[in-house]
Amino acid sequence: MEEIIKDKSLMEHTRSVKELLGLRVLSRSGEKIGAVKDVRYSLRAMNIKGIFTRHPKIGNLYIGSDYIEIISKDSILLSIDPAILNMNKKVITHQGKVLGKVKKIERVGNTNIISKMHIRRFLHKAFVIKLSDIGNNGDSIILKEGRHEQK
Repeated sequence: MEEIIKDKSLMEHTRSVKELLGLRVLSRSGEKIGAVKDVRYSLRAMNIKGIFTRHPKIGNLYIGSDYIEIISKDSILLSIDPAILNMNKKVITHQGKVLGKVKKIERVGNTNIISKMHIRRFLHKAFVIKLSDIGNNGDSIILKEGRHEQK
């Protein structure tokens, strides 16, 4: 192949966009989000702007390049755990009592910042928690001490 470039080192640090298709997309904590279905790039800046993937429970998902940490040979690692992955997680008090599950997430615009989560309880009235109510967020959401008493 003939090359027409000023700096050969620039070519060494590039990949074909086709090679990104099918790569695993992993959250910051290592959870598999899906596989790359499409790549969006800027016509002006000629750089990647984001990727499309499909999560088995959530569906189609667009992730902007600001949230992409590393593109390796085998996967794309995000710098975040997407907020929408909190859907259907159990919400638990500081003492371990299950209050319900996350049924709706409100974010600040299209960012990954959670403003509120709507919690649905079996045979009880639903309630809302704010980000400031959360003590720990892992396999389930654990509220800070005393936060459930207001609900």
